[in-house]
Amino acid sequence: MIIATRRGISQIIGTLFMVAIVVSVGSVLLFTGIENITSFNSFLDIIKNTETDQINESFIIEHVRFDPVTNSGENIEISIRNTGSVDITLERIAIHQIENQNLIIYDTDPNLTIFSGEMETQTYTNWIGTGIDINDVGYVDSQYRVVVTTTKGTTVETIAAAFNT
Repeated sequence: MIIATRRGISQIIGTLFMVAIVVSVGSVLLFTGIENITSFNSFLDIIKNTETDQINESFIIEHVRFDPVTNSGENIEISIRNTGSVDITLERIAIHQIENQNLIIYDTDPNLTIFSGEMETQTYTNWIGTGIDINDVGYVDSQYRVVVTTTKGTTVETIAAAFNT
């Protein structure tokens, strides 16, 4: 009878060990799954907020002024008005001559944040290329594409002409 009792106890102990192993592995899988689901939900929240901000981002290029400073013709002022409900940070401003695709201004770091409802003006005095003068015939009669892009990817562009914007 003692032998039969021992076999029953060893089966119970073996079953308890198996249950302990299954519970420990199962709890690790459960907590890993819960952590992954939480991370995924946080990721979706970030994407949703970014897309919502991009939808609420709205601005216009209100004025482009080619200012002939002391007959050098190298001053361009761009006025941008934030008409959206969120603040915008400019990532890139580019101006190029439409007729021949000459790149006049390419600023990848305008360092300009425009608050909702406000207007800011960015002034450029150094053009790409040397000897460019807006008063020259090749530039004064041209049209220019002005493209402004925010850090969230919203892009607005307009066409401007020297002394006529």
